[in-house]
Amino acid sequence: KPDADLEFLRSTNYIRNACSIKRKTLLALGGFSDLAYVLWQDMAFKVIERKGEKALGHVPLLLFHADQLTNTPRDPELCHENERVIRYEHFLRAGISVDLTAGLKSNCHRILYEHPNQPLVSIIIPTKDRADLIMPCIDTLLDKTAYNNFEILIVDNGSIVDDVHDYYADLKLKCPDKIRVISFDQPFNFSAMNNIAAQKAQGEYLLLLNNDTEVVHGNWLDAMMTHAQRSEIGIVGARLIYPDKKLQHAGVILGGGAVASHVHYQQPMDDETALSESFVDRYVSAVTGACLLVRKEIYDEVGGLDSVDLKIAYNDVDFCLKVSQLGYKIVWTPFATLIHHDSSSRSNSGKRDETTQRFVTEMKTMWQRWLNQLAIDPAYNRNLSLSSAKAEVELEFIPDWNLDYHDRHRILGFPLDGLGCGYYRIYAPLWALESHAKAEIAFVPEHDNGAFPRIPTITEIARLSPDTLLLQSTLKDNQLEVLEHYSTFSNAFKVFDLDDLKTNLPDSNSRKKSMYKDMKYRLRRALGFCDRLIVSTEPLQQAYQQWKDDVVIVPNRLEKSRWSTLEPMLNDAEKPRVGWAGAQQHHGDLRILIDVIKATHKEIDWIFFGMCLDELRPYIAEEHSFVSPNDYPAKLASLKLDLAVAPLEQNPFNEAKSNLRLLEYGVLGWPVVCTDIYPYQDAPVTAVGENTAQWVDAIMDRVKNRDLLKLEGQRIKRWVNEKWMLEDHLDQWLTALTPESLPRENKSRVVR
Repeated sequence: KPDADLEFLRSTNYIRNACSIKRKTLLALGGFSDLAYVLWQDMAFKVIERKGEKALGHVPLLLFHADQLTNTPRDPELCHENERVIRYEHFLRAGISVDLTAGLKSNCHRILYEHPNQPLVSIIIPTKDRADLIMPCIDTLLDKTAYNNFEILIVDNGSIVDDVHDYYADLKLKCPDKIRVISFDQPFNFSAMNNIAAQKAQGEYLLLLNNDTEVVHGNWLDAMMTHAQRSEIGIVGARLIYPDKKLQHAGVILGGGAVASHVHYQQPMDDETALSESFVDRYVSAVTGACLLVRKEIYDEVGGLDSVDLKIAYNDVDFCLKVSQLGYKIVWTPFATLIHHDSSSRSNSGKRDETTQRFVTEMKTMWQRWLNQLAIDPAYNRNLSLSSAKAEVELEFIPDWNLDYHDRHRILGFPLDGLGCGYYRIYAPLWALESHAKAEIAFVPEHDNGAFPRIPTITEIARLSPDTLLLQSTLKDNQLEVLEHYSTFSNAFKVFDLDDLKTNLPDSNSRKKSMYKDMKYRLRRALGFCDRLIVSTEPLQQAYQQWKDDVVIVPNRLEKSRWSTLEPMLNDAEKPRVGWAGAQQHHGDLRILIDVIKATHKEIDWIFFGMCLDELRPYIAEEHSFVSPNDYPAKLASLKLDLAVAPLEQNPFNEAKSNLRLLEYGVLGWPVVCTDIYPYQDAPVTAVGENTAQWVDAIMDRVKNRDLLKLEGQRIKRWVNEKWMLEDHLDQWLTALTPESLPRENKSRVVR
């Protein structure tokens, strides 16, 4: 449901029966009506009459469920008649002269506001060439419009087609007092063309109309003028449909499509909607300039359309918002219906890049002026999607926080994936912060393939209102563009996370071929749009601090809730089990083990989890496929290992990695033989070089001595539990994700 909308309520019972009222107010208004089915509607009218429209509040949260039976009157005819009665009494009490007639649906009413006069309306039509459009537009206006007191001002933008000029000449002969042609010999500027015509208009009212529209019924202008002549109404918009009778315009959604979009766009005009909103007169926040009626004095008061910064796009939305600021209401009506061919009259003329740049510039103008209003449209419930024209429930960007109650830091996470990197750096720490009541969190959702579908627009970010954005590898062209928008227009604290040395992948890494060739440029650009960089290791800090002053190290850790309660399955066979777990990018690392495994496979059962080199398969005992992050800890614990191995090639990429693999092994009490490399230093493990003999000796010495295995396993498990559990270090994450000012000389720091 929208916020309070008296016009909507007059047309249909959109508030239904989930309402509350102050007892004192109820008694002062004489209690509820004795008419069936209309108690709350009638009371709402009386409250508004007594205290104004602001007295009708709206809680935009899901508080109440009602089945179809609850919302369906047992006697629809009696319900409709009682609704007609309370509306008649409402207008009688308000002293408003109206004609109540049947609406477009059985549960709807049409209100015709009666006025004694028929003021002159100046219809302004910008155009250029396209005789196939301007001729039916003007002809249907003249032939079908029942409202007779209008003039037409054609603003011609340098037409060169003879047929068009011949048509103008014919019009001057046929309708010399009704039609004028105004020349506009400058580059196309929709705003300026309308402004020039407005200055020369003689009418008390102005109707902005596109040249690609056609009138389909005679009373369309009467339907708009019945609202426009009301003192509280500033602008009236019409229902525009395509030739196939699908909706082109049924009101504007603020924030849709990053700035504004049309509700129910491309839906059949007779499709039922949740509240019958496309069949009744109602307030909206904006309407399209393709058919917009406004009192001339209001048009002049706000300075017309913006012909400097909004020459083509969004000038109508900007205009509507300016008029709303003056306190006027904007009404959309389905009873004025025109066919709209929708931008058929203009082409890019080979200037696509120029057009795109101009469009982006005009979007930014709207965000600069109106972002708060674009984020929360009072005529469009904030639980509805800004990316769908169907007024569907938002399923992508759903905050887990109450937008009206802000008691903890709000963090919106952008995970790279739901696997290792995305899980340990985004999901796990944020879930832990929320479960310990240290922050409120939400996530940009993933696709089924593990990648997030799209980065939210700046208006969606403004609607979600996070305090911090935690971003991970938002490096695609479109993501960088939106990230720039965040940097300019969002006050949220923007934190970028990096867990790998993306600028120096080894040739053996399977991801190198798909990595951006201009990775350094993309990273520099992304970091420039953010306030802080967090990394997992000191080598990463050293590598990236050339591009970012504020670099904070927050190491990878394990969740107690997922790991501490695991009881690893024990090996009940005589033959020792030695294992490795890892993902597809570890081809180079596993090559260290090829000769080791060949030399020991008769004495040892080798267990591989996640991936395995083809060359090794004849020598291993078991190969386990990768599983989801949720199932990973239990699956790892089920491998019955006596000893785990962690090989890493000696290269800058691996030297910048974290010790996460050791932590996963160690928390299960498995001793580890690993490469002697920077990330694994200071851990209670057996570190060796890349020499095969050293690996074989270290492994065989341990598997032959079960007491030594047990002792080393207990030692590494104690080390992990004492130093590396996430829940014991949540304040480090929270500190890194909040914008406390740091001393200038100490902006690169380690959080331990």
